[in-house]
Amino acid sequence: PGFKYTPLGNDDHMIRIIRFQRPAVRDGPIKCTIHHVAYPEANFVCLSYRWGTNGRPKRRILIDGDKFDVQENLWEFLNVASQKYASELFWIDAISIDQQNTIERNQQVQQMGELYSHAQQVITWMG
Repeated sequence: PGFKYTPLGNDDHMIRIIRFQRPAVRDGPIKCTIHHVAYPEANFVCLSYRWGTNGRPKRRILIDGDKFDVQENLWEFLNVASQKYASELFWIDAISIDQQNTIERNQQVQQMGELYSHAQQVITWMG
């Protein structure tokens, strides 16, 4: 089965962040875990990147052991980041926000400026 989001609850300052897991084998699948945290207190890195699809098929990663598909451009970043930033916690909109939950998505998008200002670092990925 694919990855299923756990609701964030009623606290407007709760977000999901991901942490990479080191692959068991070289060139193994990208694996990460997802955690709920309150963002003013949490230390995390935000990713800013180009969402476009360019007609390419999606690539698969594993979140908490479950399948999750991401766009090629994001997969390319995750592939680099899982090695270069393995100890960092990341907020990445396509993963951290339940894109199928309109209420959550709208609420989280409204807070993106605040999230970026609370991040310890913002990485821009041009792909």
